[in-house]
Amino acid sequence: MGRGGAGRVLTSLTNAKVVNFYLAGGAAYNFDSYGDSPGYISVIGTGGISFNIFFQIFQVNLEFGVQGRAIDDFGMTFGSGFHYYF
Repeated sequence: MGRGGAGRVLTSLTNAKVVNFYLAGGAAYNFDSYGDSPGYISVIGTGGISFNIFFQIFQVNLEFGVQGRAIDDFGMTFGSGFHYYF
């Protein structure tokens, strides 16, 4: 399991009452070693679906996408979590 931090910008594609789709992009820094470097930066692009379960400003989400550490090192991402919109 890696240690690090990430920042992303999300944009909503729909504005429905129950289910919404969104796109996100950003970067992450991982403090664990990768090859000879002490840490590395990954570029992340994801798409997701969020569900308004409790309130419209608090949503449960599932997302999927790609991440890359270098020009030839890409991988898939999958995540879930909570979004709070203010």
